[in-house]
Amino acid sequence: LVAISGGVLEVQPDKLTVLADVAVRSSEMDQARAEEAKKAAEARLAKADGGDATARAQAALAAAIAELKTLDYIRAQRHK
Repeated sequence: LVAISGGVLEVQPDKLTVLADVAVRSSEMDQARAEEAKKAAEARLAKADGGDATARAQAALAAAIAELKTLDYIRAQRHK
């Protein structure tokens, strides 16, 4: 599995195209690191004064959340 954040998904009858801002393979995911990244992004977002800083913090937060949701999905599939 791959966690993605941001980007575009195109579905056609014979192919699927994904253009993602961030993509992380499940083999590279780490729960503790993702939780720390989420906390750091939330802190940066709280301090951001708009513009680029806010956009970067939102993107980092979305990436961390995508990774955490993917890890939750993987755990749920193992327990079926």
